[in-house]
Amino acid sequence: MSGLGSRRWKYGGILAGGFLFGVILAVVLAQRQHLQAWYAAHQLRTATELSQKVRAAERLMELQEIGQRRVLNILIAGDETSRQAVLHAWQCRVEEWPEEVIQKWLDAAATVWDEADEQGQKALLEMARPVLGRPGWAEVPACRRIVCCGLSSRHASVRRDAVGMARHYGSQLRQQWLELLKDSEAEVRRAALFTVAAFGDSSVWLADEELFHWLHDPDEGVRRICHDALLSRGRTVLEIDLGRRLTHPDAQERLKLIAELRYDDGVADPEPWLHYLVRDPEAAVRVAAVRAVAELRLQRRSLCPPWVESVVRTDPDALARRIMQYYQELPLQMRNGEVRPAGGPP
Repeated sequence: MSGLGSRRWKYGGILAGGFLFGVILAVVLAQRQHLQAWYAAHQLRTATELSQKVRAAERLMELQEIGQRRVLNILIAGDETSRQAVLHAWQCRVEEWPEEVIQKWLDAAATVWDEADEQGQKALLEMARPVLGRPGWAEVPACRRIVCCGLSSRHASVRRDAVGMARHYGSQLRQQWLELLKDSEAEVRRAALFTVAAFGDSSVWLADEELFHWLHDPDEGVRRICHDALLSRGRTVLEIDLGRRLTHPDAQERLKLIAELRYDDGVADPEPWLHYLVRDPEAAVRVAAVRAVAELRLQRRSLCPPWVESVVRTDPDALARRIMQYYQELPLQMRNGEVRPAGGPP
């Protein structure tokens, strides 16, 4: 029995020793990787040649989680050359690594987004660019998260850069597009309007009537992009001018337009424009538009378009509804075959 106990004790000691050796080896290897990460980061910061910086960045990335934070720190607060080296190395890794690894890196980048200044956020945003370039990878959740971080950045230049990348998501980010079209910075509005116009599908994006509002933007570049976008949609110069007046911020100008639509033969079919004006925020403009439609109806001896009845019934202003109803119900029968102005004396 003493021999058996001795052998058990011996085997137990060997197992314990093996376990301890494994733990020590794991600690040594981990420390070695941390040391490698520190040295690679040091080389990345101090190397004078871009190629040397790129190789150091590649070594850091190969260490995965151990090197990840150091890589992100370079993007957040490193010098511009080091950032470019990291992004170059990242582009190569995107072409090689599987999607799940890319997802982890982009998740980590999104987590540290708020720590970055303007240039740091632009660098983090650039991590999404090569991912978006791979077919089907735009749907990687973390990639979209990075782009959305860019669209809502506090820095205008970052929002502007994110607009171009967001094109990959189309109408999925429609609400963000609409907010960017009202951005306080002209460079962001230009980029957003140019991208929205490039999509071209007014049923998904902005209808022409909505686009007309940017003809009044304080920035000449935005106005020019809007004008060109409307031309590309088949609008004539005359129609664009009408659209500008249709959405003029001064209600008096919109009333003048109604008078011209009623009496000027330069517009072959004024009804679509009047249809828009009956939804004007000013009650006086809405009433004037309905009156113009009624007068045109009398002139043509035809019934009012069906939408007039709906407008009369649903207008939020009670007095406006009563006046509209008066014009809507004017009889078509004229004395002596003459057309008199709506509401005039019999």
